[in-house]
Amino acid sequence: MLRDSMARRRRVRHPLLPHPEDWMSHSMSMTITPLNFLAGSQTLGYLNEGWTLDDAPHGSPERSFRSRVAFERAFTSTPLVHLGIAGFDVSNQDSARVASRVENVSPEGFDIVLGTWLHTRVWRVDVNWLAIGA
Repeated sequence: MLRDSMARRRRVRHPLLPHPEDWMSHSMSMTITPLNFLAGSQTLGYLNEGWTLDDAPHGSPERSFRSRVAFERAFTSTPLVHLGIAGFDVSNQDSARVASRVENVSPEGFDIVLGTWLHTRVWRVDVNWLAIGA
């Protein structure tokens, strides 16, 4: 009797899944778009036109600098971009305050935005970036 009950359980099939005996006769397919990776590094500083992060007048508000990065080859859609600060050179007269972010990401490129505030004087910032997309 126990043996009959176990045999019946083995024959019960889930309505959405093939029976294990039928696995070899079923196939599944899906399209996975391959990912593309692009990476780079950039040194931005007082030699770049428009750099104001080294100018800290008394009561200085936030200051920022923007630099456009053009990808070596365009993505087919907007990628995810990671940005990291690899190093910086700041005046030792005040605290080191440096912020970084990515803006205006498109399949062709993105903007690196660096900023500082108060009396911090930033002479140079080294950044690394990684773009991941299709």
